[in-house]
Amino acid sequence: ISAISADANPRVLVHLFSNGGALTFTDICTIYKRQTGNVMPVQALILDSAPGTPTMSESWSALSIGFPKGIMWYPSAAMFASLLVIAAIGRQVFGYYGLVYRTPGLLDDGTLVDGKAKRLYVFSEGDRLVGWRDVEGHAEEFRRGGGEVVVLKEGKTPHVQHMVLDAERYWGCVEKLWRSTVR
Repeated sequence: ISAISADANPRVLVHLFSNGGALTFTDICTIYKRQTGNVMPVQALILDSAPGTPTMSESWSALSIGFPKGIMWYPSAAMFASLLVIAAIGRQVFGYYGLVYRTPGLLDDGTLVDGKAKRLYVFSEGDRLVGWRDVEGHAEEFRRGGGEVVVLKEGKTPHVQHMVLDAERYWGCVEKLWRSTVR
């Protein structure tokens, strides 16, 4: 934060991955705003496989990646399925939505991130962890609000694997976005 604040004309370029990266970024922006009173002066924001609003299926896919193999899969699955049900009840009955549900709005409302920052959204219809329609909708909403958006939509690549499976196209879009921010 002190490095950004010390620069009279900071050039902040952010490249984040998945909902976890988006959530962490909004946390950093919150701290920056508390300490400086300003929004994060981002010129370019790359959102790879984010932001999304998790469904039960996507949450299950994300959590089950780390389950142990063999007999221990069953108690792990039961525990996490129970947590997902409890979270769903919390949303439906008590209206409690965790931070991951609020992250898309925080990225767009102008309170934490400079609304003039150019954006690159990278996503895929093959992503089982973050819904491509969520990401596409977020990009369109930002565009309707006057934001400059580039979209890189892949067909079948898994979650955050776009740069690995089509590196030339991916990094070409990233480089083009970053170059467009040079003053």
